[in-house]
Amino acid sequence: MPLGGVLPVIQLPYCDDGTIDWATLEQEINWVFEQGVHGVTLAMVTEMLRLTDRERDELVTRTVRSVANHQPVIA
Repeated sequence: MPLGGVLPVIQLPYCDDGTIDWATLEQEINWVFEQGVHGVTLAMVTEMLRLTDRERDELVTRTVRSVANHQPVIA
């Protein structure tokens, strides 16, 4: 699939206890698509290095699910 357009890096929101704030992440994804982006990118270095393997897997799975009809997700 050719990539093009606007593919912003999504900021990963955290709760006070350091866990990922999934509800806010979904709102952020919906908002960026409402603004007209063509896909989303998950952080490639800083946030990915601080997450466990399980958290990274869950992040990609939930992001793809949240994006639903929108394409692509770069992870």
